[in-house]
Amino acid sequence: MKRAREASGGEAFQQAGRANKRHKASFDWLLDPPENLTPFQRWVVDLDWSKLPLGPIRTWPLQLRQMALMVMNDPTPAVIYWGETPIIIYNEAYTHIIGEKHPAMQGQDPRTGFPDLWPYFDRLLIKQREDGVTVMETNAQMFIHRYGFLEEAYFDWKFSSIIGPEGDVVGAHATVADKTREVFSDRQLTTVLALGQQR
Repeated sequence: MKRAREASGGEAFQQAGRANKRHKASFDWLLDPPENLTPFQRWVVDLDWSKLPLGPIRTWPLQLRQMALMVMNDPTPAVIYWGETPIIIYNEAYTHIIGEKHPAMQGQDPRTGFPDLWPYFDRLLIKQREDGVTVMETNAQMFIHRYGFLEEAYFDWKFSSIIGPEGDVVGAHATVADKTREVFSDRQLTTVLALGQQR
């Protein structure tokens, strides 16, 4: 009787586990988009990826889709550069970094959006594919066209390697912070203090 009860209890536990598995929530809105997507998420899902280098979302490697979901859920500017000829996937917060380059840059070769800046980042990504090391920089000065004019801007950024199933670098995950206002504010304060000392 005791063994029968144990067996019965085990079966009940397994059935409960299967039921929980069946009712497990899915947050992969790239494959199974719910009705309550944000406007940006809806735009990403509705984008005709079949006409872009990465192809339809359902054909993406699992790791790429997982990284894309992570980036899209990040409230701060974040981006993926995927592949040897890197293709960019960025989140909503990153649109404020690239300005008028959105929406044309999504899913494209980033050098088409920033041809003047890209040689620097291309060298960085090539080196990262060779050594897999995370690269960081603070208050990096860039002269950038993002709102129809040449702008002096400053950024903090971090590029982390995405390691594929074979152990090689298959892409980069980058986070970016626009520090332009802070740098200009510090510059003005330094100027005011220097003028005050000259009196």
